[in-house]
Amino acid sequence: MSRVYAIIAAAGQSLRMGIPNKNKVFITLSGKSVLELTLRSFVESGCFDGIAIVTQKKDRSLAKNTAALFPEMPFYFADGGETRQDSVLNAIHALPKDAEIIAVQDAARCFTDKDLIIRCIESAEEYGSGVACRMSTDTVKRVEGNEIRETLDRSHIALAQTPQVFSAELLRKAHEQAKLDGFISFKKPRHHLI
Repeated sequence: MSRVYAIIAAAGQSLRMGIPNKNKVFITLSGKSVLELTLRSFVESGCFDGIAIVTQKKDRSLAKNTAALFPEMPFYFADGGETRQDSVLNAIHALPKDAEIIAVQDAARCFTDKDLIIRCIESAEEYGSGVACRMSTDTVKRVEGNEIRETLDRSHIALAQTPQVFSAELLRKAHEQAKLDGFISFKKPRHHLI
């Protein structure tokens, strides 16, 4: 059995939620925080040797208090970076060096099914990666600037979600090379489509 670890990305600023100074992963649903629900799915899957939680420094004590609800699981903590990519790399470095498989999960996706987690890990063990996706049901357009250029065939469009699970060696190398190359996987758009 592989040494499997998870990274829970919880360092967002929740800007789209319109909640100033509050990370959405600490909002409660039926008395449990979003982060607690996410951790519960991962712990109860029975797949993990440990979990790294990436947070902003101001949220670290809240994250540690939430992790304490699961005393059977070893937790590691990492600081959120300037981008999600930086945050994941910080968490990779916080995990034990014996990690063979690493699952990356958005903390806000608190209803991830345990079976999906297991299937993604099995895929990573067999193929080197296992990424949760769902097929697009929306009409998808290719744009240039503010101009729509074509409608894409959505039967060939899958929308990546989390967990995204990889061979630890592959994930480490990809993130470290991206940092060396100055590659940033997500840049904010300069303008909005109307």
